[in-house]
Amino acid sequence: MLIWTLDRIFALAPDERSKEAARRLAHPPLWKGAAGNEQLVWGDCRGKDGLFYQTAVDLADTAFHCSCGQKRQPCRHALALLLFLHNYPDNFRITDDMPEWATRWSEARRKRKAPKEDTPEKQAQRAKNRDNRLDVMAAGIDELDAWLRDLIRQGLAAAESRPPAYWEQIAARMTDAKLGAVARRLRLLANATSHERILAEVCELFLLVEGFRRLDRLPPGLQVDLLSAAGLAQRKDDLEGLPGVSDVWLAVGLAVGEEEQLRFRQVWLYGQHSGQFALLLDYVWGDAPFPGQWPAGDAFSGEVVFFPSAYPLRALAQPMQQAESFVPEGKGYPGLQAAAVAYATALAANPWLYRMPVILDDMVPGYLRTEFILKDGQGKCIALDATPETGLRLTALGGGHPLSLFGTWGGDSFCPLAAWAEERFVVL
Repeated sequence: MLIWTLDRIFALAPDERSKEAARRLAHPPLWKGAAGNEQLVWGDCRGKDGLFYQTAVDLADTAFHCSCGQKRQPCRHALALLLFLHNYPDNFRITDDMPEWATRWSEARRKRKAPKEDTPEKQAQRAKNRDNRLDVMAAGIDELDAWLRDLIRQGLAAAESRPPAYWEQIAARMTDAKLGAVARRLRLLANATSHERILAEVCELFLLVEGFRRLDRLPPGLQVDLLSAAGLAQRKDDLEGLPGVSDVWLAVGLAVGEEEQLRFRQVWLYGQHSGQFALLLDYVWGDAPFPGQWPAGDAFSGEVVFFPSAYPLRALAQPMQQAESFVPEGKGYPGLQAAAVAYATALAANPWLYRMPVILDDMVPGYLRTEFILKDGQGKCIALDATPETGLRLTALGGGHPLSLFGTWGGDSFCPLAAWAEERFVVL
C-alpha cells in the first residue's frame, strides 16, 4: 500500500475543521476492517454518534467514498483513513478481497472511466456539431473584426475612457458566438490602464481574426492552438490511443482560481530526464474536489499524454507512483537573454501562447524604483508579475544572492511560482 506524507494528506483537506476532526478519528479503537492494496484502502470508522461509516480512498486516482453523505470531499472520515494508514500501517491487512460496498464503488468508478463505444453514428454527429459551432464562431469573428476596426478608427484614447459596460457588451456577443476565450480577454480590457496594454491586446485579437480566416491552411497543431485561443476546448477523450512521455515528474508550480463560475487548477510538472514541462489543467464546479493531488515539490513516476499543439504544454497524467524528489540543478536558463530567445522561438511555433514555463538560474530578486525585479549576472532585469507580498518574500529569500526560480514568462514580465534556496523548495 502507498502511504502518503502528512503534507500530501492535509493538502486535501477542504478546511481546518476537517483536519482537526480527522486527527481525532485517526486512532485504532475507532476503526474496524481496515485493509487495502496498491489501488484502494478501506475501513469502517466509528463516528461520535456511534454509527460506523464505510470509508474508502482510491490511492491511484485520489478519489473518495464515505457513507456519511457529506458533499464536500474528502470528508473527515476519508482524511482520517489516510492519517490512520500513515500513523498505524501495521493495523492494515493487505488483501484484494474487498467488502461488497467497496467493490460496488470501485466498479462503478471503473465503468464511468471506461472509454465509451465510439460508433460511426457518434463520430458523424460530433463532426456535424463541430461544423455547426465553427460556423457560429466564424460569424462572431466577422463581428469582432468590424468592432476592432471601429475601435482603432475612434482612437485608443477614446477606448481607454470607455466604461466597463462598453467592453461587457462586445464580450457578451462573443460569448453568444461560442468565442468564450475572446470574451474573457475583452472583459480584462475593461481594466486596462494604458494605451500600450490596449494596443497589444488589439493586435493579438487581430492576429486571431486573420488566423481563423486561414484556418484550413494552417498545420494541424496550429489549428488546435488557434481554436483553443478562440474558445474551443480540447477534450480529454480525444487523447485516447495517443502515445505518452514517461519520466519522473516534479510538481514545480500550482495555481488555483475561478473563471466564469468554474474553479480551475493549474499544475506544472517538469520531467527529470526529458526536460519537458507539462500543464495539468482541471475545472470543477463549486466545492467539488480536483482530481488527483500534486503537492508542489513532490515527484511522481509515470506517463503524461500531451494534447495536440504546435508547442505542446497541456497534458493529461496517467496513473503515477510517488518518486524521490529532485532539484533541477543547471536545467534553467542562465540569463534573461536566453529566456527571451526561447520565448520568441515558442511564439514562432504558437503565436497564441500566452505565457511560457521557464526555470531561471542565478537570478537576484530586488526592488527598482516602483517595482520588484529579477536581475541576472549580465545586469539585465525583468519585472516581476507578483503581489507586493510575494515580491518581498522572494527578495528576503534571496537576501541579495542568486536563486533558481520556476515561473511563467510573458515577454515583459516573469510570474514566480517557486524557488530553490539552499536545496530547499519554496512555494511562492
